[in-house]
Amino acid sequence: MTIIYGVDTDKPFTGAEVREAIIQCFQSAHQEALHDEKLIKSLSAEELTKMKSITAKQLIGDLIKQAGGDFDHPTKDVLMTVCVSLASFVKNFREPGIIGKHFSEISNLIGKLDK
Repeated sequence: MTIIYGVDTDKPFTGAEVREAIIQCFQSAHQEALHDEKLIKSLSAEELTKMKSITAKQLIGDLIKQAGGDFDHPTKDVLMTVCVSLASFVKNFREPGIIGKHFSEISNLIGKLDK
């Protein structure tokens, strides 16, 4: 059994599950980038975690929309476009090796989706 960001690759999965994996990947890889010291003072740890999740979800949602996709039912092509867009977005504040690792993992999931 291989689990990539919550998706069991040994079982059938949907574009929506890959979308959630992208959100989880982005959120976990970029906790520091999503961190704002002003928020620490005004939010509880739970609220801060929720805000970070919403921020990642909003970004992915915006990228899906820009790619002409449906957030609830993203296609393989839309998810790949989102993956490429995210890699381009983070190149200014993440190391290429980290970007490549996450891009490869998510691309692997996308590649296993049916059209």
